[in-house]
Amino acid sequence: MNRKPLTQEAVGNVGWQALVMGTNLILKAGILILLARSMPAAQFGLVAAATVITSLATDFSQMGVHRALVQRLRLDPAHIRTAFALSLHSGIAAAVLLFLAAPWFADLLRIEGTQSLIRFLALTLFVSGISSVSASLLERERRFRTLGLIDLASYFTGFGLVALPLAMVDYGAWALAVGHLTQALVRCTAMMIVATPKLALIPRWQESKDLLRTGIGFSAGQIGNYLATQADYFVVGRWLGAEALGLYSRAYQFLMLPTHMFGKVTSTVLFPTLASIQDQPERVARAYIRALGVIALMTLPVGGALAVLAPELILFLLGSNWAGMVLPFQILVSMLLFRTSYKISDSVVLAMGSMYQRARLQFLYAGAVAGGSLLGLAYGLPGVAVGVGSAVALNYLMMMTLARRVTGLSLGKVVGVQLKQLPGAAAIVAPLWIAAVAAREAGFADHSVLGLAILSGLVAAAFAWVAVPGLFGAEGRWLRELAVDRIETFRSGHRAAPAE
Repeated sequence: MNRKPLTQEAVGNVGWQALVMGTNLILKAGILILLARSMPAAQFGLVAAATVITSLATDFSQMGVHRALVQRLRLDPAHIRTAFALSLHSGIAAAVLLFLAAPWFADLLRIEGTQSLIRFLALTLFVSGISSVSASLLERERRFRTLGLIDLASYFTGFGLVALPLAMVDYGAWALAVGHLTQALVRCTAMMIVATPKLALIPRWQESKDLLRTGIGFSAGQIGNYLATQADYFVVGRWLGAEALGLYSRAYQFLMLPTHMFGKVTSTVLFPTLASIQDQPERVARAYIRALGVIALMTLPVGGALAVLAPELILFLLGSNWAGMVLPFQILVSMLLFRTSYKISDSVVLAMGSMYQRARLQFLYAGAVAGGSLLGLAYGLPGVAVGVGSAVALNYLMMMTLARRVTGLSLGKVVGVQLKQLPGAAAIVAPLWIAAVAAREAGFADHSVLGLAILSGLVAAAFAWVAVPGLFGAEGRWLRELAVDRIETFRSGHRAAPAE
């Protein structure tokens, strides 16, 4: 297959992912706002509690086979057939087991109404089992434009066209549950159409061993990571109740909008790209440093701005009923750099094949989230958010250490590339904060505070970018070259990319 240079291809893929993810972010934010205004927090809490269980079951059922398909340097049709058979059977088995165990999980959660939701959402495990191999093949082939468009269309169909109308006619938690299943069905159908895998019902022994040897390591790490991202939901739901979980889960969902925009866009492209050059560690190291620097350049000012403007954003967009999520959101979003950066380290570690070391760290991370959440319970949702934020910082350090080990990079080089972005972030966030404080003291309405503060931040960013470009370091220069290159590409039709 004729391939463009890897850096050029990766840059193009990140651009497409960013475009699709940006559209997805706007769409998701709009739908989340409308849903939040259509039902009380407790209804969100019910579905959040049910998905704690169903999503964990999904990770167990997939056994990491889909990630092993992406990571393998060489893949033959027998591996694809075996992967499909394994995914199909494990999805069916997990769905049946979860349906039968739903009463026990509902008792564990101690939230009334979750049993029927868990049983209904168990259907998504079967659907995911069918489509996971197709998704892996698209990712392996680095067809990120297709993946992004499918995710965008399936989310819009599930939640925009199905869940939102149901919520408006008082279906409550069931509106969200039906939306989840619809999204899974649309995604599965589209995946199977655009990337139909080699089908088989009986897995082959040797190929199963090849896939599971790597896949179980992936799966173990994924389960650890999932436990880490859901332990706080479990703690809040079990001990603070459905309404508190509804507030906390919405704060977390709004946090994940910028996290996905920056961290997931980059990590989704990095993993298959770096896996294809895993035998060239010096190139992997250069890509890792570049990604860390760019992530810091983008997330430090965005995280700071969101933390400053959270009161007006939430009250203006969602209404006063959601005021209880302001402080938890501010605490969680202040860790945006750590949350996005550990995804970059994660991609590097996976691409280099260190699945089992990663798995151990992810279970430590899960323990830290659970422990931090329990310790913070006495202080309500803000206390839980502090505990979770501390665990995120710990995971950032652990994953960075492992990524340094597999790439041979020094601590100073890895930390330094992100610290260099602090002055640029401060130059943007400080004027925004001053404008917000002045507008609040003057008694401006929420939308006026937002408008004035955001305008101040944008003016400061533009001034710094033009007048003091050195504030943004080598990554700023690289992005500037990239922007110029893209403009020239648009004009001339020639494609090139800045050097790695």
